[in-house]
Amino acid sequence: MDTKTANLIIDRLGGTSETARLCDIQPPSVSEWRKTGIPKAQLKFLRLAKPQAFEGIVIDGETVTSEPPCESEQNRRSTDKAATP
Repeated sequence: MDTKTANLIIDRLGGTSETARLCDIQPPSVSEWRKTGIPKAQLKFLRLAKPQAFEGIVIDGETVTSEPPCESEQNRRSTDKAATP
């Protein structure tokens, strides 16, 4: 993730302090994300916690919609059960 996208997401979440509060971490850690990008685990958590903040942002080549992220067929392991409609 590029720093421009990380900054946009953090700003949409309410800034450095609010993002830190959401993740139960210290603000300096989130300030570092502005320079290095949001770590994948925290990104997934934030997308589930505040999906509206990600609306219209391109992540991993896909534009985020208001729907929370879900596991695609290609990411599912062969031992996982297929999703039922």
